[in-house]
Amino acid sequence: MPWRKRFLVLLALAGALALLGLAAALARLGRSPEALLVAGGTLAAGLAALHALWPAFDVTGRSLRRGSPAGGAVALTFDDGPSADTPAVLEALERAGVRATFFVLGEAAERRPDLVREVARRGHAVALH
Repeated sequence: MPWRKRFLVLLALAGALALLGLAAALARLGRSPEALLVAGGTLAAGLAALHALWPAFDVTGRSLRRGSPAGGAVALTFDDGPSADTPAVLEALERAGVRATFFVLGEAAERRPDLVREVARRGHAVALH
């Protein structure tokens, strides 16, 4: 892991520990509601960050990380604007007879709704990036 990323992780952990220390101090002062709010918010933010950034940590239990080895399936995905390259990608997929998932960017999809509709019309999945 690059040193910058390690530093940011350590900084986030230090911040979480400081917030939990604040919660403990509030509890010692008899301010239990505030202490619970700070501690609960810190723990919730930590769980959300773990869920978002660490694929092996799945709060919901709904993430598919590994399919059946007997299935022999491959998921084909594209990070696609949509852009001027989208029609060529669609043609290549059609020639190959395969379907894919296109992860589009909101603003680009708003600029080119025709391409988003064409992706869906051809049987591909469309997801927001």
